[in-house]
Amino acid sequence: MLRRTMTANLERPLLEARTSARLHAALAHGAMELCEAQSVAFYVVDATGRTLRPLASEGTYAVGKLPDLGLGWDRQQSDVVAALQTSVMFAQGPSAPETAETFRQQIFATRGWLLALRLEVPGSDGEPSMLKAGSGVLLANLSAPPPRDMELVREALSELFDVFLKLRPLVDAYEHKDEPRVSQKEKQAEGWARLNAALAERLVGTSAQVSEMRSQIARYATRDYCILVQGETGTGKELAARALHRLSTRSGGPWVAENCSALPENLIESELFGYEKGAFTGADQAREGLMMKASGGTLFLDEIGDLPLSLQAKLLRVLQERKIRPLGARTEVEVDFRLITATHKDLRKAVETGTFRADLYHRIAQLTLKLPPLRDRFGDITYLARYFLSEMAAREDQPVKLLSDDALERLEAHPFTGNIRELQNCMIRAALLAVDGSVITGTIIDEVLHSLAVGTQPPASSEPQAATLDAQIGRSGLPDTLALVERDLLTRCHEQFAGNRQLMASHLKIPRRTLANKLARYCIGSADTDATEPDPKGH
Repeated sequence: MLRRTMTANLERPLLEARTSARLHAALAHGAMELCEAQSVAFYVVDATGRTLRPLASEGTYAVGKLPDLGLGWDRQQSDVVAALQTSVMFAQGPSAPETAETFRQQIFATRGWLLALRLEVPGSDGEPSMLKAGSGVLLANLSAPPPRDMELVREALSELFDVFLKLRPLVDAYEHKDEPRVSQKEKQAEGWARLNAALAERLVGTSAQVSEMRSQIARYATRDYCILVQGETGTGKELAARALHRLSTRSGGPWVAENCSALPENLIESELFGYEKGAFTGADQAREGLMMKASGGTLFLDEIGDLPLSLQAKLLRVLQERKIRPLGARTEVEVDFRLITATHKDLRKAVETGTFRADLYHRIAQLTLKLPPLRDRFGDITYLARYFLSEMAAREDQPVKLLSDDALERLEAHPFTGNIRELQNCMIRAALLAVDGSVITGTIIDEVLHSLAVGTQPPASSEPQAATLDAQIGRSGLPDTLALVERDLLTRCHEQFAGNRQLMASHLKIPRRTLANKLARYCIGSADTDATEPDPKGH
């Protein structure tokens, strides 16, 4: 009776709601009233049973800005969520362990007591079980410890949640009653949206660019065409290719991957096509090629731009005839695989210069997927940095390390020419360097970015001689050597013009923005302290 009294007045706004937005708002407000909370966030376990998705909130971030919460499958499960797998309630005060406080800060902007409740729909059979698809979770931020009658409050919240679940389809139907029937095309779009949500489990990011990329993958996966994945080194081309395979009708078949630039030219053909015993010296027994191994599934050829011209013609014939002839064999064998290729090169230019066949290009690029570089994914640098730190903490069973504001500023200013791979390496090194505390500072990030960009200490001489450069190239290769010389030049230029960036850009004949990116990359000067005013001559 007391429970009914508690929920009767709070159910009325739900019953009177005529739009989905008002229904969700009424649910969050009712939870605020029942818990006497400063702010609340409702979560529900999605259809996969792997992730808690934000449903409604009040007094904290909007639902669209609340993070998804892993349930220990593809994502790390927090201590708070783990506690709800075995108990219906979890509470921690302001002096909570660091992991619980880190979790609370993700959801709520203000300090307080963290209360987490698992909501069971009234009338369900048996004892409460682990979180599963459709289960509800309420997270509340309280100004004082929760009262002793929280079990009664939890039962009332479960009842309120049950009313919400029953009203949601009715409100949705009422809200859209005047809209035309959903077409087949719109149903397909909804299906792609669900696939997009599933892709977010591995292709991590919140930017519009990565969301569009996931949508493209969802669309392309079900089409059995050849796909060319394009993108700079470190953008996750193989990860995207694996997602295409996993969501395709061939997902039950084999996944076979090979990097064309990693094999000597004289071995690529035997690797791809296989060979018979005695086909060449050393062929002591027959060997099945990658194309045969991939039959029924997906063959992924990375760095397809490095495939020799002689093999380009043979690959084209395989794609046209769906037959291969292993080296030394007299007969052809039928194969059935889907080809996904990837490259960081501009294959159109390669076609123009004659290093790549035009007919093969058009065959492998029936569909193209271009992956955006990290510097063009607005907001994803911070998101991915925290993601990698959480992933590392879960792998090593250690508390998650946090990034200070100045550390985030340095990360956002860095160009990350190595893209996601470079950022991941940066976070691994930074976490290892932050041995004396749980916070990664801007100084640590400066040190890590410097080591990643240069790779070695600068030479003692400010004007390296040819012999020194030759030795450096032999030790580190041309890219690192060029970076070393560029850093030395920028350092001397910074000293010459006393940090005046306008004069430096004019002297170096590069745009100010390019100069700022390079200075940030090599940790030279600071945008806050460097002078930017022109000299009296107006340079």
